[in-house]
Amino acid sequence: MSKTEVCVLSDGRRVEFSLKKRERDPNLLVVFMGPDGRTKERSTFEPNQKRAKESAVALIVQEYQPKIYYQNIAWEEAIAKLVRAIKAANLRDNSIETYTSAVQTLRSVFPKATGPSVITPEMAKEYRTARMEPGYSPHTVKNDLMELKTVFGKWWGKECGFLETNPFADIEPPKVDRFEPRIIGPGRA
Repeated sequence: MSKTEVCVLSDGRRVEFSLKKRERDPNLLVVFMGPDGRTKERSTFEPNQKRAKESAVALIVQEYQPKIYYQNIAWEEAIAKLVRAIKAANLRDNSIETYTSAVQTLRSVFPKATGPSVITPEMAKEYRTARMEPGYSPHTVKNDLMELKTVFGKWWGKECGFLETNPFADIEPPKVDRFEPRIIGPGRA
C-alpha cells in the first residue's frame, strides 16, 4: 500500500485515500472513506502510479458529488419517460401496456398524488391493502406490486434517473396459492 494522499473537494472537505496493488490485478486500487462512512475500494483502471492517482481523485469526487433528482415530476411526464425508456430498451408493446396499467391502478388509489415522487412506502402498503379489498385476485395484486416495484426502481430510478428511492422495494406481496400444473399427454387436453 502506498502513502496516504488527500483529495480536496470543491466544498473544502478533505478525503484521505491510498493506492494499493493486488497480485492478480495489473491496475491499482484506490481505498478511501465514502460519504456514508464506509470504506470504499475502487479500481482506477490504471497500472501507472501517477495516472492512478489522477483517476483516484476523479473517482472520489464522483462518489461525493451529490446526485440530482427531479422533484415533483407530473404523472404524464413520468409515464412518457417510462414509455420512452422501455422503447429504447426494445421491449414489447405488451410490456409498456402492463407497466402503464399498473401505474394507472396506483393513480386510481391515490387520485390526489401529483406524481411518482410523492408516493411513500406507507402509501405503497396502503395500495396493497386497497387493491385486496375490492376482491381482486391475490395473483393480480401480486403482479401489480411486482410491476410497480420494477417501474419505480428500474425504470424511474435507474433508467430515467428522477427517483432516488423505490417505495415498493420492501412491500411484501399477498400470499398466493400455487396453480396445479396442467399435464398434457395421451388422452388429456
